[in-house]
Amino acid sequence: YSQDELYYGSVAVALAKTAGKAICYDHSQWTVSFEEQDLATTLSRAEKLFSGGDSPPFVIPAIPAREIVPIADLKEIVHPAMLAAPLIKVPIGDPDALPLKAVASGVRSGLVKCSDGKWYRLKGCGNNDQGFLCRTNPGGSQSAAWKDIRGSAFEHTALRECFMAQEVSNHLDPLGLPCCNLPVGLFVYGPPHDLLGPGRSLACIVEQTRGDRRLGTHVLAGLQLLLPTLICASALGESDRGWFPSARPRCSDEETGGQEPVTTSELMTDMMLAKEMGADGF
Repeated sequence: YSQDELYYGSVAVALAKTAGKAICYDHSQWTVSFEEQDLATTLSRAEKLFSGGDSPPFVIPAIPAREIVPIADLKEIVHPAMLAAPLIKVPIGDPDALPLKAVASGVRSGLVKCSDGKWYRLKGCGNNDQGFLCRTNPGGSQSAAWKDIRGSAFEHTALRECFMAQEVSNHLDPLGLPCCNLPVGLFVYGPPHDLLGPGRSLACIVEQTRGDRRLGTHVLAGLQLLLPTLICASALGESDRGWFPSARPRCSDEETGGQEPVTTSELMTDMMLAKEMGADGF
């Protein structure tokens, strides 16, 4: 493995161009709207989208926040050139696949290395290599069946992620703290990917990224795998337990005699429950 595989991933995927447009994100071109018509657009997403007949309605993300709207004419992505048209994941060996180095990032996303030597995150470029899927979710005793789209973002969620990623970066950069993801733009997919009909475009968030390794999934899980090779739990003595502060709760079961510190997961769960229940001191 090279550093690419170490920091970005090793499950190869293929990407192909598809119909739609690529919009460049320039933070100076967008703002938060407090106009009534834009609020109406926000609230409309809470309504289910009926597609006719007995088919279950679609549900899309309805973020309880004001609209992000343009204040200038939008530009197309021009650099890097490989991102100037929408990309979608396709099966390895597909005749339309581009000669790009790309890896999977979860189910719906991918990372691609472009000719400028930088890596870009494509968040919502297909459900694995199946394209965009319409999923029907069975109803329960208190709710009816409903449908959603798997494998994509949506135009309004893509714009919000770009906007907020840049806002976070603007606050952290002066402190010398680089953000992992920097907004580049978004792909807005056209037919045959218009599964929700006109005005409800599926989208993909495009960001320059510094890596795909995550605190919980990789760092903490990796340390947990390494610890048994570094420390023998049965050899822990009272002096070793002193590594943990006295405020750290101990187990109360008979097996450990109340000596072993509670696990981090137990500690954090108890803390969050105490905070939610309004316990003293939280």
